[in-house]
Amino acid sequence: MPSTWRSFVAARPSTGPLGIMSSWLPESFFFLSGAGVVLHVVCMIALRYNIDAETPLFEQLFTHPFLGGLTDTPWHLRGRYFLPWVASPEDLTEYWILPRALFWGARLGAMILAIGAISFFLSAFYFAGHDA
Repeated sequence: MPSTWRSFVAARPSTGPLGIMSSWLPESFFFLSGAGVVLHVVCMIALRYNIDAETPLFEQLFTHPFLGGLTDTPWHLRGRYFLPWVASPEDLTEYWILPRALFWGARLGAMILAIGAISFFLSAFYFAGHDA
């Protein structure tokens, strides 16, 4: 009986997340997206506290979230800065290196999130369709 059980378990293909046949690729893209979220949120919060809220740069960088005007000060980085072809604000060059690095970290984190999420869904659909 034990040998039959071992052969049954060994013959069964192992499945990963979402019932997809074991592949490290979709899982890696999912974790990459999570790392992008963490990088973006940490850098965005740190940038928010490094720039004074009364400056024009703060108004240029941050906005209220969609349908979220519940706070007095905006706290989301504007979406246009996630696009690589949009230049960073000119006023940011007057600041020292930490706010500039935090801005680029938040921008990079958002791009990693978007690329990782799209790649995750594409690879998950690919593996779900080809491993069945």
